[in-house]
Amino acid sequence: MGFEAIAAEHHITMVENVARARALAKEVDIGKPAPTKWYQAVAEVLAMVYRLKKAG
Repeated sequence: MGFEAIAAEHHITMVENVARARALAKEVDIGKPAPTKWYQAVAEVLAMVYRLKKAG
């Protein structure tokens, strides 16, 4: 089962930004602080999550 199918099954909104996802995966370790150059990208993702959660 692919990411899209799992997301759809659990009613999870997906936004595709392949370049950003690849760059983050290459440069940021899970569980470690993101380098400052990625703060804006992380903030945009978190803002979207909060908006979706609020819209509920």
